[in-house]
Amino acid sequence: MTDSKEELATDDVIRGVQGWLDEKFIAAFGSRRAQARAFEAQLKAWSEKNERKFTAEVKGDTLELVVMDVIGDFFFGGVSANSIKRELDRAPNAKKIRVLVNSPGGDAFDGISIRSLLKRHPATVTVEILGEAASAAAIIATAGDRVEMHLGSMLMIHRAWSIAIGNAGDMQAAADDLAKLDEGQVSIFTARSNQEAGKVKKWLDAETRMTAEEAIERGFADAMAAEVSAGPAPKQAKAKASDVSRFAADVNLGSSEPGAVPISAGDQASDCFEVVGSQDESLAKDDAERQLLAAHRAKVQEDIQAARRANSPFLRALGTPPPVLGGMHR
Repeated sequence: MTDSKEELATDDVIRGVQGWLDEKFIAAFGSRRAQARAFEAQLKAWSEKNERKFTAEVKGDTLELVVMDVIGDFFFGGVSANSIKRELDRAPNAKKIRVLVNSPGGDAFDGISIRSLLKRHPATVTVEILGEAASAAAIIATAGDRVEMHLGSMLMIHRAWSIAIGNAGDMQAAADDLAKLDEGQVSIFTARSNQEAGKVKKWLDAETRMTAEEAIERGFADAMAAEVSAGPAPKQAKAKASDVSRFAADVNLGSSEPGAVPISAGDQASDCFEVVGSQDESLAKDDAERQLLAAHRAKVQEDIQAARRANSPFLRALGTPPPVLGGMHR
């Protein structure tokens, strides 16, 4: 698709530059036509060296469109409605379309056109906002049957703006056109969010930036995007009762009796288990697992107390173990 040598963004740039040169300069160059064509070739070579900010790739039954540029057919590139249409035409049988967006916006009518193209395609459309979907890019986001936003991403909507030159009549006409464009935006965002038109107008007037949470709450997005992580920190090995008993039996801090365990060693075993056991409980997924861990800890505590009794003639005679410092923490 876009793996061909002639890249999409480059195609759009060259077409625009070629038309501009043909119309404005080449006719005037006359005998210097060759120099003009050489300049055009240099511009093409420059464009080919630059990183593409719009790509398309078919992955199984899914067409993935990556939009990482301004919206519209600007002089040095941009993601145009023509570029999107070309990719959609190349994948008429796609069952799913995933659009990854990070764009500050651009041409409102290109944004509306891209939205319309995605809406008229039979595939299910998911829009994933990676960083920013602002202005015209926010319009594109409304094409999603599902809109997902990543942590820290934002969506921005605002009233349309433009540049006008001319007399009072020209300025008034431009203002009227912008007002109509704003009405179109209200319709688009209201349809997506199911919010009242009055609220949407206020958000447009205020040039509103929405966090992922705010966009979801207001209906501009559906959910947080799933993010792949390395997973939880590896669990420390659980201390088994036999391990703690062996620890207590193996530690001899100067006792003269073979196999005798000083109480200090029992305390060390208890402290060791308190640390490991607490970590295990914090990682337990449900109450049943925590209960099992608690029972396991109780058994280990018994072994520790048995080690203390075996070491102390007084405790052997008494037969009642003292309380374990730290106890059970739930």
